[in-house]
Amino acid sequence: MLKIVMIIYALLLLVVAAYLLTHRKRSFLLFSKPSGELSASMTVTAILLILCAIAAVVAGFIGSKMIALIVIAFSLLFIFLFASGLTRAMNN
Repeated sequence: MLKIVMIIYALLLLVVAAYLLTHRKRSFLLFSKPSGELSASMTVTAILLILCAIAAVVAGFIGSKMIALIVIAFSLLFIFLFASGLTRAMNN
């Protein structure tokens, strides 16, 4: 069961990462074109989410609940940090 859940979670992370990577140079949420700083933040967040997706698949195949929880915690931390930066970019 853990394997299936972590694979689904990894797929969700990959979808979010792909969205961030493809929208670096075109309209993104309220922005007609993201600034250089926001685009760089999107790239870094996407790369970190891809790494978390890989780790999620590994945790699923190993079957370790502790590694799975660590992967989920890190991916949520990365998304939180990106969202914090996004609100700062919206205020500028």
